[in-house]
Amino acid sequence: MARENDPVSSEDREECLEALCRLEQAHQPLNVAILATDGDLAGKPLADLLLDLAMSGDVMTEGASFRLTKKGRQLGRRIIRRHELAERILCALGLKRDTAHRGACRLEHVLSDEDAGDLAKHMEVVMNLIDVGGVTLAQAEPGQLYRVRWIRGGAMVRKRLEDMGLGQGSLVTVCHRQSGGPVEVEAHGACVALGRGVALHVLVTPESR
Repeated sequence: MARENDPVSSEDREECLEALCRLEQAHQPLNVAILATDGDLAGKPLADLLLDLAMSGDVMTEGASFRLTKKGRQLGRRIIRRHELAERILCALGLKRDTAHRGACRLEHVLSDEDAGDLAKHMEVVMNLIDVGGVTLAQAEPGQLYRVRWIRGGAMVRKRLEDMGLGQGSLVTVCHRQSGGPVEVEAHGACVALGRGVALHVLVTPESR
């Protein structure tokens, strides 16, 4: 959380530190001119961010350039790992790469290292399901029979889907779907309509009839 009267937010500081760490890994100069070309930092107060990082001991100044300290490098790498994990999960759930990147930029700031560890376990489950033909309901083919294997979301999302007959283990058939729009699904003899956002939360695998 940002400090009171802080000119920059903690999220912006982490975004800047991540960018510096990526530049270092790519063996590029760490300076304001290069940082200004980073789309994720567009409109950010770079001078204030770099001053804040220097005062917190995450970077050191070297003339017109900067150098990550050991502390800053470790934190930057943790942020990158959280971002890459979140982006992989969002892509696996059917989001386009640029949308997944923007979502991961938000998630990386609210995920703790413990949360990231839990997500890594979920990611392994998701990737295993994808290996056997798993897709989200937003990607499922109309007329094909599927089994619900994994639902992304909290208890309220799961309860809502279970009440609609779409709990984990349920057999469903996509009646109709339109690109970017709702998905009509048949489960237990009843047809229900799901918004695309909800359909992206449900991972299914094809079943033979």
